[in-house]
Amino acid sequence: LLARGQKSSALVNALLRDLYMLKKPRALHFTRHNAVHPWEDPSPLEFLCQKNDASLFGFGTHSKKRPHNLVLGRTFDHKLLDMYEFGVESFHAMAAFVKGGIGASVESKPMMLFHGDGWDHVPQLSEVRSPL
Repeated sequence: LLARGQKSSALVNALLRDLYMLKKPRALHFTRHNAVHPWEDPSPLEFLCQKNDASLFGFGTHSKKRPHNLVLGRTFDHKLLDMYEFGVESFHAMAAFVKGGIGASVESKPMMLFHGDGWDHVPQLSEVRSPL
């Protein structure tokens, strides 16, 4: 389930769109703005996940205090299990990787590489790696 908050930037919208394209057959992308504040009250987000039978969610917002913000989380039994908040500083859309008329295929499998000592030795980073 991918949704955007009351305010979202073009960068966050493009990021959510690319995440949707990667998971397209089994993903839902809400293009309307939702009045959800996941850190204050997660119940509207839990309701959306229950209604659409989704256990994973991505929620994008943009504000002066937290610019280009992405919240990724998961639910269990339609109750919030955990959430992680990421600040997006630099984002390149899949369309930017077109070379010679051939770009990234929608059917290709995404890969995430967690490289470095911090991912093994820092407990907070190890927690972030597990649901992704």
